[in-house]
Amino acid sequence: MGAVGLFEVLNLTRSIEQFELTAKSAKVFAGGALDFTAVALTLVRESYVMKYGTPTRRQLRALKKRDLNVPKGIKRVYWYSVYMYAANIVASIYSGATSLKDGYDAIRRGDNDAAFGLLTMGAGFTLMTVGDAIALRGLLLGIKVGSRLGWIGLIIVLVGAVIYYLFVDDEIEAWMKISPWGTDAYGDDNSSSWKTRPDYALHDFAQLTTTPQVHSDNVEKLHDMHTIAQSRGAVTTYEDPTEAYLILTCPTNTAFNFIDVELAVKPREGLLDFFGNDDEYQNLVLGDSAGQGQNWRQTFWDNVLVTDLSSGQGIRLDVNQHNCAAIFKALNTTRITLRLRVKTYPKGKGASVSDAFKDNKFILPVSKRDEYGELEKPNKWLTTEVNLSLLNYALKEELGFE
Repeated sequence: MGAVGLFEVLNLTRSIEQFELTAKSAKVFAGGALDFTAVALTLVRESYVMKYGTPTRRQLRALKKRDLNVPKGIKRVYWYSVYMYAANIVASIYSGATSLKDGYDAIRRGDNDAAFGLLTMGAGFTLMTVGDAIALRGLLLGIKVGSRLGWIGLIIVLVGAVIYYLFVDDEIEAWMKISPWGTDAYGDDNSSSWKTRPDYALHDFAQLTTTPQVHSDNVEKLHDMHTIAQSRGAVTTYEDPTEAYLILTCPTNTAFNFIDVELAVKPREGLLDFFGNDDEYQNLVLGDSAGQGQNWRQTFWDNVLVTDLSSGQGIRLDVNQHNCAAIFKALNTTRITLRLRVKTYPKGKGASVSDAFKDNKFILPVSKRDEYGELEKPNKWLTTEVNLSLLNYALKEELGFE
């Protein structure tokens, strides 16, 4: 259960980091939050069970009658069991409904293998819901009831997940099936607008094949013997918060292609910093400011390591606490967030996807469209962010932070 709990923490954290004001992001976040709550309550309940044991039939009957003589530890086990089963039921109902809805959508777009996996998962979640409901009803009635439906449902969910992830169509295969020329033309809500606007289909295909890519992360390093003891010969790695990289690749490098790139920085306040807004970022591109504001940007570009990738179709920036010292000092902070974002105009700025529909400008990336062809997120940028910290004591002292 500890490994499952860690996985749910990582899953919820990832959904928060990638959260956008779209229906898909909200659905992923809600599912992650419900699963995390259920797993957290299960871990707490299991810790109390290990310490106090499970209630006997007599204690369950006494708890139903609200007998005050029941030990506090057993009461905790009882109530956390109630909370756990209730949370599991809610999470299973949500996951089951989501799986069945996604399975139906997969059938509409002709992805039958994925649909079988998703519908199998939906059936498994239904059995888990019934099993937890039986156990919860037994607790509330003061009866010690066990049900194997939950475990059977979990096994079915795992089988369905394996089928889904092994056989689901990739994005290009899915587009080919629901495209105006596919075997299941206009097979889902996102493609229904293609009937009257074939340029939307071409735009979405370009999003899958020629959109730019950005990526960033902290540099992974090996722990040395002074940092952590090695056991059984295994070498432990960690992400260094004082070193990071940002990568941009743009496959649409044509004679007409125009690229908007922005590299910006802001002070990082803490764990809830993802609620910040664009106004907090300061552009690092030279020429964005004058005087003293330009000096620290120039110092940054004089020291940052820039590497050419793919014969001019991409670049990599390597940053660390030393070559970003001017930024730390200018922003008066020891923690910053760097943001790289990009959009491209494959036919040139202002050009349309098709001459027949001048209103649809050819810009990548492009967000999903609803059934009426409206973009879920207009003016979308492809964005990546990475955090950087100043930890070197001597450098802190030199910059006036100590």
